[in-house]
Amino acid sequence: MPPIPPPRTSGFTAQTALPLYWCRYTSPAPSGSLVLLHGGPGAHHDYMLPQMLELAKSHDLLLYDQ
Repeated sequence: MPPIPPPRTSGFTAQTALPLYWCRYTSPAPSGSLVLLHGGPGAHHDYMLPQMLELAKSHDLLLYDQ
């Protein structure tokens, strides 16, 4: 399995009671945007990678940890 690259940008929300981690993977010229939601509270987005990174070759992907 190839290594997972770091996201293009990432951070924490500032407008929520508890900060939520988010990250963005994107192509140089995305053809659209996708928000990926993982399985539930307390989980991380990591299990969706690297499979979902295939979408980042043509789209702007936004993931966040609930």
